Amino acid sequence: TEIEQELYVCRERVLGIRAMEYSNGVRPFPLWSAYVLFDFSNALTSSIIMIIIFATVTGSAFYNIAYLFVALMLYSLGAVLYAYIISKMAKSHFSAYAITAGSSCIMLVIYMVTFMSIQAQSDPAQVDTQTTIAHYVIGVLHPIGMLTRALMVSLNLFSVLCQGEPPTKVSYPGSWNAYGGPICILVLQC
Repeated sequence: TEIEQELYVCRERVLGIRAMEYSNGVRPFPLWSAYVLFDFSNALTSSIIMIIIFATVTGSAFYNIAYLFVALMLYSLGAVLYAYIISKMAKSHFSAYAITAGSSCIMLVIYMVTFMSIQAQSDPAQVDTQTTIAHYVIGVLHPIGMLTRALMVSLNLFSVLCQGEPPTKVSYPGSWNAYGGPICILVLQC
């Protein structure tokens, strides 16, 4: 997974291997580019396999699955970059793994609890507005929020694709309230 990618990068830093690489003439940009390309290729392979499984097993259950693939791909890149940031600050590779996995789980729980609380306790006339605000506030903090929103859109969970009065399904999947918002924020996070 994306979280496991940081283990080698952090271990290399802690053991002083990176300092040796730099002293031997390796430049930082090509080194980090190689790390990102290698780790992103693994994450991209996982995303492709997931989309193939979703498309073949569930058929038309997903709303415009190509947009979901873009969101998965951008989430993978964002998660790899997030893991690298944590690995630069962690004391050991195990703590980097724990911090990255723990913060991802915590942000997912915060996102889901907030979403469900709004659905259950808010005034029905304000639910759409409040969920949109909560989605973008929490989603900007961590890529998992944007992926969760894209998955909700893809399955039309909680009727997130229904807009306006009377409620109608979003006609363009790239609109801000469908996949466009999560994709845009994921691009900014990368």
